[in-house]
Amino acid sequence: MIYSPSASDRVLETCARVIDAPPAEWSCALLSLTGLTRLRVSLNGTSRRSGSLAHLALPNGSISCVRLHQRTITDSFNGPLPTLVMLRLGVVDLSMPGRSRLPGQSDIFLLEPGQRLVSLVPHEAEGLLIRFQAMPESAPLRLADYAVESIRTEVGQFIADTRYVIDHAVLVRRAILLLERLRALLSGRWLPSLPSPTNSSDPRVEQVLRFIQAEPDWTFCMDFLAARVHTGARNLYRLIRRQTGITPYACYQRARLLRVREDIARLVDPGATVSWYATGHGFTHLSRFSGDYRRLFGELPSVTLAQRKALTDPHQAPLLDGRINLKISSTDDQALN
Repeated sequence: MIYSPSASDRVLETCARVIDAPPAEWSCALLSLTGLTRLRVSLNGTSRRSGSLAHLALPNGSISCVRLHQRTITDSFNGPLPTLVMLRLGVVDLSMPGRSRLPGQSDIFLLEPGQRLVSLVPHEAEGLLIRFQAMPESAPLRLADYAVESIRTEVGQFIADTRYVIDHAVLVRRAILLLERLRALLSGRWLPSLPSPTNSSDPRVEQVLRFIQAEPDWTFCMDFLAARVHTGARNLYRLIRRQTGITPYACYQRARLLRVREDIARLVDPGATVSWYATGHGFTHLSRFSGDYRRLFGELPSVTLAQRKALTDPHQAPLLDGRINLKISSTDDQALN
């Protein structure tokens, strides 16, 4: 199956676990977080950037956003839970050995418990893995076109609704609702549409948000932002609040906290402490920083850092007990049998 969409929005950016990670660390994160039982990875290239992974655990399942940065072949076995796969970016060639019915030419399909999936990514790709604690027995292995479109709409609205989230608890509630609605769709139930945002994006707001995200050394000043887009400070405040649901200063603080999270997920300095990562982005009041970080990401920064550092351990169980088989080659003749 070949799929080649485009996706510019960032999915689960507050749930990043690894970013631009080396092959072994990315593979261990993928296996441990997404419920796979076995994983075989073959990479072709010299880049140390294998992939990125964001993950949100929920009472009724989980959502993972998996991204590959180079030519990769993966041969994996799904765990005991049914998984909905949604390809979002790139060209991916998929096969399901042993399955009589292939998923068809769709970017969205179901993986049964224990199902084997082989994927070839020539360059770069991104996909969502949505795992359910339970799946209705009536859920079809091959999704009808109307079901695919409904699922795509539900996921798209979830991404839009959580684009500017500043409270992890809000993200979790919205994600639980998404899984409940997807499970209902897969069981063939009709669902009323959720309210959708009515306000279109304002180019002045988009310009300001891009500036905030791109300038880590800038200190917040509302008048400065208003002058950049040739409007008054009060008007810009209203425009940002209407489009994002949060204040301009909250957008600024969110961007700063995300930079810390992303640096930890990249493990910029393996020997650094939380205070090093925080002060590097201008946070000097560490107890307040920890509280703000926990509200946005649902955990203390020390937990994020400890989990990320654990992936650098060369003696991790998945690498030693055979659940992960990793091959790195600089030639084009790699293949999985």
